[in-house]
Amino acid sequence: MKQKKINVQAAINSRLTDKDERERFRRVWLEFKSIFPDDKACWKDLVSQLQKDDLLYCRNCYGTDLTIALSQRKYSCTLCKIDGSITSNTFFSRVRKLWSWYAAIWLADHSIIINSCFLADITGIASSSAQHINKSIMCVLAETKTTEVSEVSSLHFFDIIRKRSILTAKLSKPISEEIEIYDRRKAKATNRAGSSNAESPNNSGKKRGAGKTGSNCQTGTAKKKQEKDLGNRQRGVTSGKDAKTLRAEKHSADELVIIALLQRGDMSIESILKKTKWDVSRLNVALSILELFGKIKIVAGGNVSIMSSHDLFNQENATRDQETKRECRLSSFYHANKRHSCLIEKCAGRTSEAGAKSLIAHLTSFKIGIKRIFGGISRKYLQLYLSLIKCDTIKTPEKSPGECRNTLLKLCLERSYVGSRYIKTINSPELLSAAFSKPQRVA
Repeated sequence: MKQKKINVQAAINSRLTDKDERERFRRVWLEFKSIFPDDKACWKDLVSQLQKDDLLYCRNCYGTDLTIALSQRKYSCTLCKIDGSITSNTFFSRVRKLWSWYAAIWLADHSIIINSCFLADITGIASSSAQHINKSIMCVLAETKTTEVSEVSSLHFFDIIRKRSILTAKLSKPISEEIEIYDRRKAKATNRAGSSNAESPNNSGKKRGAGKTGSNCQTGTAKKKQEKDLGNRQRGVTSGKDAKTLRAEKHSADELVIIALLQRGDMSIESILKKTKWDVSRLNVALSILELFGKIKIVAGGNVSIMSSHDLFNQENATRDQETKRECRLSSFYHANKRHSCLIEKCAGRTSEAGAKSLIAHLTSFKIGIKRIFGGISRKYLQLYLSLIKCDTIKTPEKSPGECRNTLLKLCLERSYVGSRYIKTINSPELLSAAFSKPQRVA
């Protein structure tokens, strides 16, 4: 079989556009190659780690007195005289090119996430094999518990679902899976609301009349409250909760800079980038948060302007939902068409203003990274890709001289064989778990 040609330098230059990212990747990659120059070094390290953690034993008699044949990747038990595979019942079961697996684990442990094509280019394996390696590592990360977890509805990842999976219907767009789930959820909510408003049957005429009187009293009270709210809105008076939301009292330094620039007049996004000299992701986070809380508006052509009080008042009245008292704060941010809103009560977007603001910054950074690295993902594996956030939370503490152990490799050894059959059974739920244990800088 012809060996695939490896040109790491060309792959780095074509995949990484930022100079700092290229330098950091080269530094981490050279460190990996100095410790694990070939496949043989990886196998030696794997056997050493398995013996250190008491994971290498005879599968027949559970004895640990083994003779290792590293060239054949097998062991021979001195007690029962039975041969076995070194990687049997481990995460690396049936692995042939261990060096490629070690490379992907090493990069992920240093918080360097790459797609399967990039991994295939620098290790010389097929793209399908590289994709299997990445998803196997994601399975380990998904099962790793962290201190703080935010539960977010899958609807908020509407714009990064761009790839098909085996669950996508024929002749349908990838996003059709999420739309179908949303329609079912909305139908259930409508049926539940309709059943609660329906009158319960009553055989007693006296009780029926009493229930009717109570209903009329309740309707009259609600009508008076509605008329009072209408009068307050016409006079421009808002409740304390709405006033707090409209003021958006606490702004970051970047948000204040944008507000100061826009007070001079409307500006395009390109002009703001030239004035501030920020990167695109930093500006997108600040603009998105200001737009969410009604401080600015982005009109056709990419121009940005400050939201006037008149426009803000009309927008609040137009989008106010009298029946929904706990509207998810992420819905208006993530969906420009304004047609879909989160219907899950446990979604973390139904938190305080400060909590929603921090969550928006985290999710914005994640989605920008997904678009830049992978171009988009399928809904089926959305939960797996969310587990990549944990790469920043499971870093190894400062290493002693000569120590090359990494945390992710230990987590992989603690997990048994993943396999393609298990990966195919994965399907992301409606309520996803995202580990944000580190505070995110908003802008």
